[in-house]
Amino acid sequence: MLLERQNELRVAVEALRLTARGSGSLVVIAGPPGIGRSALLAEIGELAARSAGGPAGAPRPLVMRAYAAPAERDLPLGVARQLLEPVVSSGAFVTRWGSGPARPALAFLQGHPESPRQHSATTPQALLSLVEHISQDRMAVLLVDDLHWADEATLDWLDHLARQVAHRRILVVATVCEGEHPAGPPGDRVLGAVEHTLRPAPLGASSVEALVLERLGATPDPEFAAACLSASRGNPLHLVSLLQECRARGVAPVAADAERAAALVPPVLRRRLLLCLRGQPLSVLAVARALLVLGDDADPAAVGELAGLDPVERDDSLWRLRRLNLITREDRPRLAHRVVHEVVEEATAPGERDRLHQRAAALLRYRGGTPEQVAAHLLATTAHLDKDAVAALREAAGAAVRRGDPETAARYLRAALRDALPHTEERAGLLVELAAVERSFAPSVAIRHVAQAFPLLPGPVARAQALTTLTPVVPGVTLLSLDDLLRRTARELGGPGAPARDAGDVHGAWGGEAAGTAEDVGGPGGHGVSGGVGVQEGVRYAEVSAGPGADGVTGPDDRESLVLRLEARLRHLGENDPAVLASAGERLAGLGEPPALDCGGRRELLVSLLHATTVSGTRTAATVAALARRVLDHEPARAAHVHTVLPLMVPVLVTADSLDGVSPWLDTALADAERRGGRLEESVIRSEQALVLLARGRWAAARERAVQACSLVGPKDLSTLSALATVMVALRTRAPELADALPERLRGVHENGELTGLLMLVRGAAAEQRGEPHRAVEHFLDARYALERAGWRNPAVAPSAYWLARALHRTGATERAEQMSGQHLELARAWGAPAGLGRALALHATVTGRGTAPRLLREAAGVLEDSADLHTRATVLLRLAEAVGARQAAEAEDALRRSYALAVECGATAVAVRAQELLGATAVRAAGRSTQLTPAERMVARMAVQGLTNQAIADALGVSRRAVEKHLTSCYRKTSASGRAGLATVLGASDGPGPQEPPLTSGGAVQPQGAA
Repeated sequence: MLLERQNELRVAVEALRLTARGSGSLVVIAGPPGIGRSALLAEIGELAARSAGGPAGAPRPLVMRAYAAPAERDLPLGVARQLLEPVVSSGAFVTRWGSGPARPALAFLQGHPESPRQHSATTPQALLSLVEHISQDRMAVLLVDDLHWADEATLDWLDHLARQVAHRRILVVATVCEGEHPAGPPGDRVLGAVEHTLRPAPLGASSVEALVLERLGATPDPEFAAACLSASRGNPLHLVSLLQECRARGVAPVAADAERAAALVPPVLRRRLLLCLRGQPLSVLAVARALLVLGDDADPAAVGELAGLDPVERDDSLWRLRRLNLITREDRPRLAHRVVHEVVEEATAPGERDRLHQRAAALLRYRGGTPEQVAAHLLATTAHLDKDAVAALREAAGAAVRRGDPETAARYLRAALRDALPHTEERAGLLVELAAVERSFAPSVAIRHVAQAFPLLPGPVARAQALTTLTPVVPGVTLLSLDDLLRRTARELGGPGAPARDAGDVHGAWGGEAAGTAEDVGGPGGHGVSGGVGVQEGVRYAEVSAGPGADGVTGPDDRESLVLRLEARLRHLGENDPAVLASAGERLAGLGEPPALDCGGRRELLVSLLHATTVSGTRTAATVAALARRVLDHEPARAAHVHTVLPLMVPVLVTADSLDGVSPWLDTALADAERRGGRLEESVIRSEQALVLLARGRWAAARERAVQACSLVGPKDLSTLSALATVMVALRTRAPELADALPERLRGVHENGELTGLLMLVRGAAAEQRGEPHRAVEHFLDARYALERAGWRNPAVAPSAYWLARALHRTGATERAEQMSGQHLELARAWGAPAGLGRALALHATVTGRGTAPRLLREAAGVLEDSADLHTRATVLLRLAEAVGARQAAEAEDALRRSYALAVECGATAVAVRAQELLGATAVRAAGRSTQLTPAERMVARMAVQGLTNQAIADALGVSRRAVEKHLTSCYRKTSASGRAGLATVLGASDGPGPQEPPLTSGGAVQPQGAA
């Protein structure tokens, strides 16, 4: 089936018509391989043969065919023999056609083709006379396929024939493959007399669909046809080969298989192109290889340099490749399609490919290419990399980190490590660099690489800097435990105030004399860099991730700061040890009052100590909150805080119920993590956000954040902070199934006592939901034992007594329940956080009965006015309303109004529904309208209700009068209130002052408080 060749066939028909009238011509069909030259030549031959039945008196055509081939180029007049030998063999009119000057042609055509005596100087002229004699009786149609491979004598003969056809009934039609002419561009001989040049165009979409229907037997989906057209670029041979391969592989012409079809590489086409390419001059193959290696970095100048060609040879080779349709016609040449890539790759030996990639990397460095362009070529070679190549890979890794692609950066550094000699400082430095990148997406692997580098590093400062690149909140397993590596390095550095490893270790990790001198530590300044790739450079990716001035994030530190960082990590690792927790208070006091926060090491140690005193309950909530807030004010919000112990600051503030400014700080850090592409950073920060949302009583949002945090990293790399956040959310929201999704290594019994205890609490809560209170009591007792053994006694983070008292109360063990509840309440009062104390008071009200419930619930409601936990506040107010009931109707209604508003605000549906039932429809509508107001609008409305003028409100808040008017207008619209009296009715007594509502700006926007 010949498609889209109507124009070419019209030209051929016209040429045949004129030839029959005695006006012959030379027609050339030119184009790249596979465009359909031979098919069009055969169709012209069929047209000529069919013209035999033309008008009476018209000469009958005589069609003669020949096929030139490279293997026969040494056979003189071989193509001419193919054309005329069948005519002589047929015997028709041979006597008349071979008479006179044509007689030597008969001897030549009837003799042996390889006999040199058959070819004399008169033979070409005799052959011309033979064709002329034929044209006197018949219309001579000579068809020559692949004329470019014809022998020299035939080309000369055809050149003479072409000059004589204009006044004879002779039509010569030849095909020429552009780019395959062995001696130069076509046209030097025969083509100089061309009358018509036909250039078949690539097939269009409709023809592709028709061919798919013919070859695969079904009308293709548009996506499938488009994929075939794109893959073949409309080349008929390529398209037919592709469809044959589709049929052989069972690929259907449907949209779902479009991508699969486009990816096929037909073997027939590949062999054809490979033969075509190998038949070209060596310079053409050299340019094709250069294009394969350079890819998108190719420009003519770079291609010529890489191929080792001068501009003339380069341009000629590019011209040939364009004529062969193997490259695009753009200013920056590219290999045309995937088949060409594979063909060129097959024609290139692996060693040559490695050499070209190395040379391309050097060329791009010289020409000012980007570091990642250079690195792409270095990744593609398996040859040995020199120092310049390693430096280029490290530079590319830095660029990848800056653009937020740590995984690509790790690929570059692994390639740089490939040829680094074992047991060298250079290898150690590269391993530390790699770990600093891998910690963002594979922290367990980063720990292993630091452990491999550890014995190769030149001194304790270098080892300390390497250890501080690791992420403390992610556990890891190495040949030596991280605890041992930290402790050994700390002893070598020397320093005061170490945590004791056990009760008998009076000297601690820093006990005894310092293990090394300045010479032991390393070169000048004691940074442990004596040559090659030092650890100073090995940690520079951590500095890049932290940004300029990254004090506190594994950048080059002084000796004192490193000592403090190591101590902070050791204390964090020792938080399962009651002795370590007990020593935290004394160490905290030794930091001074107030502690200095002038360097990152001090801030890290302070946070570690605050977390230890928080979980052990040896300081009050107010004390730890004040110190933690100082750290928050000094620490910039960025993703790199995840790789320190600073994430422990969020649980401290959550436990202390002091959350002002924490959310915007975490939002900024999360945006930084997303920009930098750090999955681990994003996971940890979302876990921190889950804890904050949980503490604010926004359970649904907290659960969503916890699930997101666990889904961002693999089971091996889930942080302990994410696991603890998930367990806390599961416990508070009564969703034990969340904890079931944690990796088995975190859900089993292991050394992490606090996590084990909290998981037991979750199992107890699940038993309660199943209606198994006695089983729940057993789980809660086990949890109490595990948490106390770990030294976790703060009722806000280790609420085993809370859950145990509830379960005992439900089983009827009232006395034991009151005892547990009383103990929990006593500890909560000692800690002093409003949320924890409010919950403890509410529990005690439940356990002790109706007589004490109103008093305890009133106290709880009062305490919770200063809490950020909206859910707990709403629940306690609802219980207070139910407790006072009809005896205190006004108090009950006030409590219900506030409970409903808070429940709606935090999404506590069950509490809101119950409050609505008790409150009544009219009051609910007023309370509902009030909850529609933003905190800023509610503040302005309250001040207006108190009688302040708009200007007075503006002056008090430090904003413009226009801003106040905008907020009041919004209040009237939302509440449907008529004037300030209406606002007073809507707000009512239930809308009391909230906790530290944010101020207005002159533009009317709310500014977050406490942002660092």
